[in-house]
Amino acid sequence: MVCEWLKNTAQCVKSDPPIFELTTDKANAFNVRVGSVYTSADGYWVFLKPLPIGKHTISFQGSCEYGKQNSGVNFPLEVLEQKDFMSGR
Repeated sequence: MVCEWLKNTAQCVKSDPPIFELTTDKANAFNVRVGSVYTSADGYWVFLKPLPIGKHTISFQGSCEYGKQNSGVNFPLEVLEQKDFMSGR
């Protein structure tokens, strides 16, 4: 996989998880039918360095089928505080 579209030094990673059984009950967050199904959680992940405090928008775009299928999303977020997760502070 080539990540030429990245404009910074972030690393592009493709996941390939196994298929697993998912069982839902009536009170599930996605309002899907009750029961068990086989599913997978596949996708692309972008790991970013910590963002400074403030408002940010993270945008992702992609295409396949030689540009015939395009999708994108904007994630507005706000960093309220910074924490050093490695040291627990």
